[in-house]
Amino acid sequence: MILATICVLIGNCLGKSINRRIDILRSFVLMIKEIKTKIGFSRLPVTDIFSDISKRKEYAKLIDFTLIENSMKNGMSFYSAFEKNINENRNLSYLKDDDKALIISFTSGLGASDTNGQADNCSTYIELIGDRISALENDSRNCVKLCNSIGALSGFLIFVIFY
Repeated sequence: MILATICVLIGNCLGKSINRRIDILRSFVLMIKEIKTKIGFSRLPVTDIFSDISKRKEYAKLIDFTLIENSMKNGMSFYSAFEKNINENRNLSYLKDDDKALIISFTSGLGASDTNGQADNCSTYIELIGDRISALENDSRNCVKLCNSIGALSGFLIFVIFY
């Protein structure tokens, strides 16, 4: 019976971990949409856009712009400083390495072309991260169902064997 409970709890923990990962990725999608809007209408440099966005409460846990600014003052490029921030940010611990790589690669296209090219870059990454979110939602449902089923089955088998 304890084994069954453990299997069910593991399934729920895995599902919650995936859901937290989905929430973080959704926050990045919203952030990228806002960046796209600011690129099109504000004509500000990318660093100023990120500075403004990082001050917003909903994005503060995603980006530590103070760390990025300090790294840039020490001679690091914006892209390298952003990469360092993503890799060292504890709030992003639920993300897998490929999620982080996708987010980091988003910044490589910023500031490298005209505003239309940068807006297209934003649209591309909104779609890529959106596809990843859809796949994770399916994985989350399947993982929880599978672990709960295994837990119930193992509990039933233990009950049958010992009673």
